[in-house]
Amino acid sequence: MRKRLPFFLMMLFLWSISCDEEAPVSQQEEPKITITDIDHEPDVQQLLPKLKSKSVNSRVSSLEMTGAFYKYEEPDSGILNYTVPLADDSPEYFENLILFKRDGGFYGYIYRYISDGTQGSDESFRGVLQQFDLEGNQVAEFSVPLTSDSIVANGRKYLCVKSVDQTCRNIYKTIKVTDYPCHCQYDQKTVVDRICTITITQGMCDDLSGGGSSYLGSGTGNSSAGGGGNVSDNGGKSTVVIAPGKNQPYIKETCAHCIENQLKDPCLRNVADKVLDPQLASKYNRLILDMFNKTDKVNLIIRESDAEDMKEPKKKGANGWTEPVESHNGIVDIIIELNAEKLNSNVSQEYIASTIYHEAFHAIVHYFDKDKWFFLQNTPTDDHIAIFYNYLDLIASALQKAYPNLTLREAQGLLLKGMMKYEKDWDALFNKILARKNFTKEQIDIIEKRYESNTSGTSCD
Repeated sequence: MRKRLPFFLMMLFLWSISCDEEAPVSQQEEPKITITDIDHEPDVQQLLPKLKSKSVNSRVSSLEMTGAFYKYEEPDSGILNYTVPLADDSPEYFENLILFKRDGGFYGYIYRYISDGTQGSDESFRGVLQQFDLEGNQVAEFSVPLTSDSIVANGRKYLCVKSVDQTCRNIYKTIKVTDYPCHCQYDQKTVVDRICTITITQGMCDDLSGGGSSYLGSGTGNSSAGGGGNVSDNGGKSTVVIAPGKNQPYIKETCAHCIENQLKDPCLRNVADKVLDPQLASKYNRLILDMFNKTDKVNLIIRESDAEDMKEPKKKGANGWTEPVESHNGIVDIIIELNAEKLNSNVSQEYIASTIYHEAFHAIVHYFDKDKWFFLQNTPTDDHIAIFYNYLDLIASALQKAYPNLTLREAQGLLLKGMMKYEKDWDALFNKILARKNFTKEQIDIIEKRYESNTSGTSCD
């Protein structure tokens, strides 16, 4: 291993200097849809009794709005509507109640969605949309995608449509699953809703009388019936939210997390989750994730060591220890053990985090040699020299990213504490490493005591 270690460390060095800090990922703006309920929407609480008294449609007058419904809002343009799925066992269609805000008041109508039966559960809606007022009168009909610009009934055009634009997305319930024996963690997703947003752009019609919706009141809007809601005579837009499918089969994502946190102590577990969080954008954090989250052949397992295990001479008094184990079918578990007796609730989170990052470096070195077992003959000395002499800034910067209250010098000091036991063994090299970062032994002792005694840093409580 001594002959191979410089090669591995050179690979590590090249990896670390080749990666710039992660830039935020730009995301396409999602439709402004939230799932809510009546207890969180005062407008809907006020509208519900008016809705029941207004409508002679039994499906609406008996409506019990107890479950979740959808809110679509564009504050800049003043668009606000609520979409309530109506219970129906029809195999041919489903319906939504729409409450649409306009000029300070609300209008209500029902959309019936009749699918053409060609789309899959993960595709946009295709079929016919029929609009009814709250009295159950059909006032409009058009197709999606658009094939006809209006409906003609009794010689009158009820709705003119210039375009129909649709975007869809799934709403998931996600459960984290650990897959044995490889210990890979992945997200098991179940589609609980398929939400499509349909924006209808309308134009001039020969006759717009009849409105197409029923006024419900609320706010300071016009109190006349009809004449608004979904209909505009000046190129206006309306937005409808549909939820055509629920409870689709679960999706098992590709195994993406092969770092298994088996820590039972709540504080240790939370700190490990924090410093190994994929959202933590530091080079060292991404290096660890690249090593262990992109392969199903090597797992990083973090757990407490038992009391008997820590009595071994090589582990006695240590905050943590890292060792590889070839466990099953060629899959390698690299195990970080933490000394829960020393890393208890009396020490700071920063002190625990520095130990985890220290041990993770050993795990990375083991990872580079995962196909050979030369590292079983290695001592920790080579790894420690590499940590403290070459990679201190890399690891300290990551520690500071996880705990921004730390100064870079404090982060370096917490990591350098790990070399204190090598003072006699390393002789001149010990002082050379300290001088490289302008530290003295006394300065490191002060930083270590402050964070070990929790007089500085973040408490576990």
